[in-house]
Amino acid sequence: MKKCLLLVICLSLNISLIAKKTPQVEEIPLSMEVLSEHGQTWAGQIIQKLDQEELSLLANYLYFNFLATRCDHILRASLYSCQTKLPGISFLVDSYEGEAYKSIDMICKQMVLLKENIISARAKAIKAAQACFEYIEDSEYIQLKKIIAKFQNYSKSATNQFIHQDWDKNIMKHISNCAKAIKQESEKLTPYHTDLNKIVSLEISQEREEDELCGAQFQDALKIAESSYASCLNLLGNSLNVMSMSSDISNISAIINQIFYNHLLETLKSKRKGSIAIMFDENGLIEEEDRDDKLVTINEKFTIGKKQK
Repeated sequence: MKKCLLLVICLSLNISLIAKKTPQVEEIPLSMEVLSEHGQTWAGQIIQKLDQEELSLLANYLYFNFLATRCDHILRASLYSCQTKLPGISFLVDSYEGEAYKSIDMICKQMVLLKENIISARAKAIKAAQACFEYIEDSEYIQLKKIIAKFQNYSKSATNQFIHQDWDKNIMKHISNCAKAIKQESEKLTPYHTDLNKIVSLEISQEREEDELCGAQFQDALKIAESSYASCLNLLGNSLNVMSMSSDISNISAIINQIFYNHLLETLKSKRKGSIAIMFDENGLIEEEDRDDKLVTINEKFTIGKKQK
């Protein structure tokens, strides 16, 4: 699913869904190139419909929604990756020490990234995005509200169409594997439950002769626990494969916001509309005299959580 994310997204819409009334159109495949064309056309139409203040608000809206959804994607993807690797470390320590170090190092780096950057950046972006949206909702900018509503429908439709397009190829496979694992492991776990209960119910006296029996039963309990743990890991892995697709969905939304945001900034620059200030933060609207930071193009040099130069 992740490989498909940046390659092919199918969508039964065209750019008129955002800027005009929605016509009946044939379903067309939407590549990144076509999506970029949509964003470029959309931006060219939008700057003719909105004044400078509305364009600034729209750019801020797209920017903070990109930040929130991209941070959510990174957070989810990192957590699922660590949860997948962590259970296997005990096996790697005994068998492949070098691989164990690699897995531990990867988990530590991802946790540090989340702790020092992504979690706080995500919280701030969500608050700023909400403040921006509420400010627009409370304003008298009727045209801007309509444009945002149509953009939201466009993004939602793109996401749904992507899910539909990838349904047979990948999504059903993960769901089916998870369903099989639940059935398979539940059939194993029931006997494990019975065997552990038998050990618990044994009546063992305090005599020294029973020491060997206790030791044997204890070892049996360990073996059953290890087997049940292995079943749980198999179930966990298949469940995480299904859950991890949610991070892909977050990234689709982030990509759409990024593309349309970049084209809006580029179009404004080509029309000599000037730079646009960041108008919101986690505390809400920034007073005009305190707006020191400017919106920048989101490219490979863009780093979440750090001020852009």
